[in-house]
Parts: sequence; C-alpha cells; structure tokens
Amino acid sequence: MRLKNFREIYPAFDREEIIKEAERCFSCGLCFDCGNCYMYCPDNAVKISSATGKYEFDLDFCKGCGLCAKECPCHYIQLTLEK
Repeated sequence: MRLKNFREIYPAFDREEIIKEAERCFSCGLCFDCGNCYMYCPDNAVKISSATGKYEFDLDFCKGCGLCAKECPCHYIQLTLEK
C-alpha cells in the first residue's frame, strides 16, 4: 500500500520481456463479436441471430471463399472440407 511514497513496486521490463509481452495473444480463441466476418462476406452468408444477437453462418449462401476466416482476428473461424 502506498501511503508514504511513489517509488516503483514492480521492476522495469527489459527489451526481451517487452517483446515477449507484445507478442502475446490477448484473445482466448473465442469470437469477440468484432463483425469482420459480417462486413467482409461477399455472399451475405453471415447473419446476426435475432434470438441471440450472435453471428451465424448460412451455409446455403456460403461459396467457401474464406474471407471470413482470413479477416477473423482471433482465428475463431476455420474452413474445413466437407466429407
């Protein structure tokens, strides 16, 4: 608790620690509703659910271009081949 001074209580980072911290991913891999998939989809295959407000994919409209996956900053969207 700081009642008497304003000295640093945590040591300063060195260059390697700064780079390591900067490279960390701050996403847990879950969708954080950035809207990129919705904005970039040329086929209007990404819809916003009226029930949940979350993004859903209408695979009947999707042509598989992959723009949604490419523009997803947290890599939540992944394209897979159908079997």
